[in-house]
Amino acid sequence: MNSKSALIIIMVIGLFSCQRKLPHRNINDALRAAYTFQPGSYWVFRDSISGHADSLFVTGVHSNNLTDITGSYTFDLEDIDISTRNLDSMADSNQWVINLQESQVAISYDLRGGHKEAISFPGVTFPFGDATNSDNTVTTMDSYTTGSFTFKNVARVNFTSRYVDKSDIIYLSPDAGMVKIAFNHFYDSVYRNWQLQKYNIVK
Repeated sequence: MNSKSALIIIMVIGLFSCQRKLPHRNINDALRAAYTFQPGSYWVFRDSISGHADSLFVTGVHSNNLTDITGSYTFDLEDIDISTRNLDSMADSNQWVINLQESQVAISYDLRGGHKEAISFPGVTFPFGDATNSDNTVTTMDSYTTGSFTFKNVARVNFTSRYVDKSDIIYLSPDAGMVKIAFNHFYDSVYRNWQLQKYNIVK
C-alpha cells in the first residue's frame, strides 16, 4: 500500500469517527402499551344519523426511525393502519392511521376517499391532560359512558380548523382506543355520530 492510499484511508476513518451521533427520542412506554393495537383489533359503531353500522379494523403496524426536519435528532414513529368497512354493504372504503410519537398520539382519517383529515402532531399528549392549541382542545374525564360501556380516563378531543367550518370530536380511551366519534363538517355536509356497539382489542 502506498502512502497516498494509506492517507486516504486514514482520512475516511477520521471522517466517520468525527460524525456526531444524533440524540434519539423513543416512544413513551405507557403510550406504546396503550395504543399499539395489533391486527385482530376492531371497533363496531352505529351511526345515529344514518343508522348505518360501520367498523374500523387494524390491518397492520409499522415502526419507523426518522430524522427530525431540522436534522437535530432522530425519533421513532409507529403507524397503526386501520381500514373502515360499512357492515350494511360489506364494502371496505377509507384508510385511517393512528400515529405514535414520543408521548403523543395523533389520528389521520379519510372520510370521503383520498381526502385526509387529521388530529395531527403535536397531537394528544399521553397520559392525558387538559390542553388547548390552535386546532384542538383536549378535556380529560375520569369516566365516560357510551351505550352499554363505561371507560375510565377518557380524553375528549375536539378538533376544529382555522381554515374550514368543522368540529370533529373523538373520545380516546387507553383501554379501548376510539370509543365515540362525531364528525360535523358544515362546509361539505359530512356528518357522523358513531356510537360504539362492540369492540375487540389485541395488543
